[in-house]
Amino acid sequence: MHDEVIWQSFSIRHTELSGSSDKQIIAQWHDGDHTRSKTPFLAWYVQGGRLEIVGRHNASTEPKNETSTTHSLFVDNSYEGETWTDYVIQSRISHDPAQDPFVRIWRNGQLIVDYAGPLGYNQPGVTDYAKLGFYHWYGGNDWDLAVPTRTVWIRYAGLVADGDGSYTVESIEELMG
Repeated sequence: MHDEVIWQSFSIRHTELSGSSDKQIIAQWHDGDHTRSKTPFLAWYVQGGRLEIVGRHNASTEPKNETSTTHSLFVDNSYEGETWTDYVIQSRISHDPAQDPFVRIWRNGQLIVDYAGPLGYNQPGVTDYAKLGFYHWYGGNDWDLAVPTRTVWIRYAGLVADGDGSYTVESIEELMG
């Protein structure tokens, strides 16, 4: 994913997540180095009726959460998620500003994130990957027992490298059906 233009698309719907007080991730981009337990460099967090999309970066060859820079890229304080929501993401991931990194995110056809700047970790030889679905972690994020069941549906998931610059948000949306 590093230093090349990547497109991702997915449609997501869930129940119960917006009603819980704990925090979940419903989509994330992560680096493949699991030895340092770093948080994802791009993540969709849901807590209560709030959705926040967060980006992170670190130029150190030994990145840690404590030394990474975090950017809140988008916040929706009235997020429900109980209907299908389409996302299209275009990006060039790099910790190095000289590589012109960026991320643009469209939600239901509307541009909600247009960020230019470093994104990701300096991990030569490590493969980044995208994950979709419900993710809950512990350590200060106890499960809200008032909401014991949570369900997440995903459809139209895709990830493509755009080596020749031929894709557009419209062509990716068209692939989603």
